[in-house]
Amino acid sequence: MYGGGADVPNYLWQSIIATLCCCAPLGIPAIVFASRVDAFKASGDTTAAEEASNKAKMWSLAAFGVSILFWIAIFCTGAFTGEAPA
Repeated sequence: MYGGGADVPNYLWQSIIATLCCCAPLGIPAIVFASRVDAFKASGDTTAAEEASNKAKMWSLAAFGVSILFWIAIFCTGAFTGEAPA
């Protein structure tokens, strides 16, 4: 996928932001997979590095997505207006 010695992204900072600001239960696996990418690259296992990178990206996006859905639900229920949902 990244071929020819191209750099495999680790998505570590995105994983940390997703964990701290969005959804910790989904962000923690993202951090775990992101932290494995550089170790796999250092050992020369680019296939495993790509797989860990893809999983880190998936978990980060899932955490962001769940957070967005949560805030949309809060907004739609009128929680900010102080009124109880109907």
